[in-house]
Amino acid sequence: MLDFGAGEDSKYLPPFRKHIMDATRMSDGETVTLKRIVKYENSDEVGIAKFFSSDPLASETKNHCVPLLDVLEVPEYEGMVLLVMPILRPFNRPKIWTFGEAVEFFRQVFEGIQFMHKHHYAHRDCTGRNIMMDPRKLYPNGFHSLNIDFDYKRNRFARHWTRTERPPKYFLIDFGLSRFYDPKHGPPRDLPVRGIDRTAPEIQGDKYNEFCDPFATDIYYAGNMIKMEFMEVRFGFDFMAPLITDMTQDEPSNRPSMDEVVARFDDIYRSLNFPLLRSRIISRKEDEGATQVYNFLHFFRRMRYAFMRIPPVPRAVLKSLSSPQG
Repeated sequence: MLDFGAGEDSKYLPPFRKHIMDATRMSDGETVTLKRIVKYENSDEVGIAKFFSSDPLASETKNHCVPLLDVLEVPEYEGMVLLVMPILRPFNRPKIWTFGEAVEFFRQVFEGIQFMHKHHYAHRDCTGRNIMMDPRKLYPNGFHSLNIDFDYKRNRFARHWTRTERPPKYFLIDFGLSRFYDPKHGPPRDLPVRGIDRTAPEIQGDKYNEFCDPFATDIYYAGNMIKMEFMEVRFGFDFMAPLITDMTQDEPSNRPSMDEVVARFDDIYRSLNFPLLRSRIISRKEDEGATQVYNFLHFFRRMRYAFMRIPPVPRAVLKSLSSPQG
C-alpha cells in the first residue's frame, strides 16, 4: 500500500517557506534554491539582488548578500519570476558551539550590513531568519532540503563538520523590503516597515507613521538578533553587552553607525583571550548532567583542534557561489 504521507509533497511547510523550493540545475547537477516572487511597485528585490551579484561587487569578500544565479520568467504569469540562488542553511543549524565561532558569525553579519550601507542600501529586515550560511564545506555529503538535519534519503542524521573545522560564510537574504537611498537627496529618511522583528521602537504606536533613519533600524535589528539569539539564552556574552545596548537604543539617532559598530566590535574581538574563544557556549536551559557530558566531549575536541593547530576563530575561505547560468 502506498504511503502518500511519506512523499515530499505531503510535508507541511511554514508560511514563510511556501514560495521556496529546491531544484537541480541541469547544466551541472548542482542543487539550487528557487524563490517565487511577484514583482510589484514598492519592491526592487530582483534589481537589488542583481546589483550585489554583479561584478565588481560579487567578488568582494565583504559582500554577504546572497548570490543570484539566474532569474527565470514564469510563463503565463505576468510579473512572476523565479530567483535561482544557492542552497543555504539557517545560520544556527547546527548550533554555534564555541565563542570563537560566535565571534566570527557576529563579524560577518556586521560586515555584510556595513557593505550594504556603504553602497547606500538599507536591508530593513536583517533579522535571524534572514541570515543564512553556505553549507557546502560543513555538509560535504549534503542534506535533505526539507528535513535539513537528515541526509538526502532521510535515513539518518546528515553528518557534518564543526564550524571551527570547516568555517562557513554567512549571507543576508530576502531583499523584499530593502531600498536604495540616494545620498544626493540628503540623510536617508523613510517611513518604517514591519518585517520579522517587530520590537524596534520606531515601529511602535504613533511612531510608525513618522519618518526615521532606515539605516539606524538595521542597526537595531542586528543588535536585537544577537541579544535574542545569544545573550538572553546563553551564558558568557557579557563582553557584547555595551555594544548591543547602544545598538538597541530607543532613540535611533543615539545608535552607532555600522562603521562605528564594526570598529568597536574589532576592539572587542582583540580583547578576547584564547581560552574563552575555545570555550563551549552553554545554554541557559542546559541541565547539569548535559553540561558535564558536553564539557567532557568538548575537552577532547579542543585537544584535537590544538593538535591540528586549528585557530579558535574560524575564517571562511570559500570560492564564489556564483557560477555560469544553467
